[in-house]
Amino acid sequence: MAIEREIGIFTLNFDLLLEEALVHEAPGGAAFIRTSDVPRADKGDVEVHHLHGAISPEEEDLGSFVLTLSDFTSLGQEPAPWQRSAIQDYLQRGPLVLVGTTYRDSDVRQWLHDLKKPDGNDVFILLSRAALGVSRSEFQIVQDALAEQWRAIGVSVLVTHDHADAAQVLREVQYLSGHPAESYAVPQERARRFFSQHSENFDEIQREYSAQLAIDLERLRQLMGPGVNLTLWLADGVGSLVRWVSHDRIFTRSDDLLTIDAGWDSDWIAGEAAASDELIVRVVDEPGRHRWRSVVAAPLSVDVPDGPPFTAAVLSSATPRDLEALAPADLDEWRTVVQSIAAEWEARLAEKAQGPSPWDELE
Repeated sequence: MAIEREIGIFTLNFDLLLEEALVHEAPGGAAFIRTSDVPRADKGDVEVHHLHGAISPEEEDLGSFVLTLSDFTSLGQEPAPWQRSAIQDYLQRGPLVLVGTTYRDSDVRQWLHDLKKPDGNDVFILLSRAALGVSRSEFQIVQDALAEQWRAIGVSVLVTHDHADAAQVLREVQYLSGHPAESYAVPQERARRFFSQHSENFDEIQREYSAQLAIDLERLRQLMGPGVNLTLWLADGVGSLVRWVSHDRIFTRSDDLLTIDAGWDSDWIAGEAAASDELIVRVVDEPGRHRWRSVVAAPLSVDVPDGPPFTAAVLSSATPRDLEALAPADLDEWRTVVQSIAAEWEARLAEKAQGPSPWDELE
């Protein structure tokens, strides 16, 4: 996702990978490295604050480092460290979102404990299941204890499951900064509303969506042969993904729809795509389970009212052909065509979310 330039970034990393990514995502602007209490960056540049110092590949002098126990001890004894002042400065302008920080960072805990929070701004931490590498059931056991540590120093906890949730949180924060709170709904609520909208018109939408998928599939058959398929999955707002419709079948009952877990550790490639914000191409390593050998799954970012776009659906295409048997050019074309069809579905689903049916051309 592109980083808005009014956002400041704080990191404990010594490398400059964030700066490289920002230059790529925000052409025309620069990533301004801060390792001490120095003058502010030029307007339009993104400030990256290296709280423990930074290492430049050009071996430039970027200030001192916080590496050893004595370094941490000295930093903790400073009455007014520049790091806390910089964080406090940004907190005056908006909320502070912590991503990837653990409670073991003693200096970070101290800085957060001493912060003065203006009205309307707060400090949040994303407590991610993916970062812990545990199952959903294991996460249920430990999440309350982990969350309570942060609450004890005045940090609000946002429980998430996947790394992509961090990017979505930033989108939500930016949306809230420009819209009244009463016109906002959290992504889960927007997904439930979107899914209910489809369920209420089940029979009609089944026919419409299946007919459109059949039209779209002809573009893939020219490339991949007659065995390829096309399926649309919808997020239900409670952490699952529902196989809503395919090109070759129309379901008559909602009870017949397959429901799978969505997440980084999902057993289904479509479930992984829903949580990754990235298109996934993979060989299905389960011979004998079914006839599909290769799958492309593309998350669909849908603009549903009362919030920024979010992943509300997934478009997947499967073939009995092995990826290793495909020429590289054919594989790239498969990916490209699926991405193109996915973009068209994003527009259709957004129109569906906004109001009347966008399927008049099929009648």
